[in-house]
Amino acid sequence: MDVDGSTDIRSAVPNGIERVDTSFEDDIATVQFTIDEEFYSEENHIVFERGMQLLALDFKADELHLVNETEKVRSVFPLLGEG
Repeated sequence: MDVDGSTDIRSAVPNGIERVDTSFEDDIATVQFTIDEEFYSEENHIVFERGMQLLALDFKADELHLVNETEKVRSVFPLLGEG
């Protein structure tokens, strides 16, 4: 995201997770990331998911797609509905 350079997402990315790429298109925020099994924990993953959801809401995204490149898994989080 960091669209205008004013938002720093590093604090929402805990140890064991590395953000690879982010994009925002058609009201969908997409974050691609990898995990390091040595430092990765379920707690860190929850912190990451929640942080990315809050950040995507700041950009008024309708959906957040988290793409785990290590495990080849895509998670979709509906955020803002049309209404």
